[in-house]
Amino acid sequence: MDSDKRPKNWGQRKGGLTTASRISKIELSKKMAQVRSHINGNNKPKNFDNLPSLENPVLCELFGAILGDGYTAKYFVKEGYGKFIYLTRISGNASKDLDYLGKLKSIIEKNFGLNPSIKLRKDNSAILTIKSRFVHEWLISLGFPSGKKPRTYKFSQEILCLPEENINLILRGLLDTDGHINARKDENYKYTYVTITTYCQHLRKQIK
Repeated sequence: MDSDKRPKNWGQRKGGLTTASRISKIELSKKMAQVRSHINGNNKPKNFDNLPSLENPVLCELFGAILGDGYTAKYFVKEGYGKFIYLTRISGNASKDLDYLGKLKSIIEKNFGLNPSIKLRKDNSAILTIKSRFVHEWLISLGFPSGKKPRTYKFSQEILCLPEENINLILRGLLDTDGHINARKDENYKYTYVTITTYCQHLRKQIK
């Protein structure tokens, strides 16, 4: 065949046909089912029903920190048969937040049995990365959005029904990542102000 007339994906098609000819119909059927499962996102973790709850106070602070300066998302990669990868990340200042990110890393290690990484970037930021579908699904089960947090985000009813101590720990994690404490000079530093910044209007009202 003239190479100029070949379809762009002729190599992939040829490779696929060669692979298919070397395996049995049953094996081919299983592999195709696996591919469809990955594409549709239907391959639930075996322990999906055993996701931890926010009744564990330690996880409340972690959740608040991710809510403040983090996100969770899934991405489809085409390598091999194609698969989804699940990433949860928390960002901070490399000069000021390394100890706190280290604390969160320890919480993840002890409660999820994972080994997240912390990487420093040239812009003086530090990124804590968790590569885990289990953590992603845990956050989603708590009403945390996948991808960019929408302006309409708010605490789920499950969170609002938690004991006051647990809610305060969520706010502590949110304050440590998206807030600050200060006093005003014109008031002779008599009063302390606790400020949490968020563009989510519903969440802002719930915090008040």
